[in-house]
Amino acid sequence: MYKHYMRYYEPQKYFLLFIVLKYDVLGKWEHWETMLDTYVYPENSTPDYSSILVPIVDNVRINYLINTVAKQERAVLLIGEQGSGKTVMMKAYMKKANAEIYMGRSFNFSSATSPLQFQVQYLTLLLWFSVQQSTIKSAA
Repeated sequence: MYKHYMRYYEPQKYFLLFIVLKYDVLGKWEHWETMLDTYVYPENSTPDYSSILVPIVDNVRINYLINTVAKQERAVLLIGEQGSGKTVMMKAYMKKANAEIYMGRSFNFSSATSPLQFQVQYLTLLLWFSVQQSTIKSAA
């Protein structure tokens, strides 16, 4: 059993509650709570509501998984309920990413979104991206 913050967990039953940090060859089980940062509300300005991401265990875990998948140069798709922080987490990740290498695009779906609307929006984005790449290559 693992004791953390006065709670007991069994790593075999609650796999996603822990992460293995490799400080040495053996590795060490750490609870996600140990990776939480303290949220500091800006004193001199009012942040945009859609940019506020208060660090909780779920956000830290998902951010770690996003980083892990992105390092493997694979696409990341977040699916979840409204208000779960999907858009804010991806925008925060893309804000830190190198804009010369990575391009992010957010698509908002609703019950009124048709497959054709998504396809047109997606293909327009691909066309714009290919034109940008051609311009960069021809300028070099």
